[in-house]
Amino acid sequence: MRNRQRAHRHHLDTKTGKKGAGRRPSSIAHHDLGYTDLQAYVEEKQIRNISLGIDLARRTATYPEGARFVWNLEVLWGADLWMQRKTEAEKTAFVQAVTKGWIALNGMYANELTGLG
Repeated sequence: MRNRQRAHRHHLDTKTGKKGAGRRPSSIAHHDLGYTDLQAYVEEKQIRNISLGIDLARRTATYPEGARFVWNLEVLWGADLWMQRKTEAEKTAFVQAVTKGWIALNGMYANELTGLG
């Protein structure tokens, strides 16, 4: 929790683009495909969140280290979805965002529910 609080010390208002006012964006969203909503809605939300994450990271790129926005994709499924649905220019922008550290990728493709037996 401390890292998240530190990262939001110089937060960006998602509506005005100004520092220090408005809602504080979260840098992570939990992946619950099929648990919290219909798959089609989760897919739309995932794409929208990645777009917003890239935009916020771009707008905070000049902030001090530790205050810059980074979108953490909890699973690779969102990245795969993006690469299947977006234009070549948007795919290139995504790869550049990962390269710049604006988007963090994790190693698991999905959160598998293995506890049922």
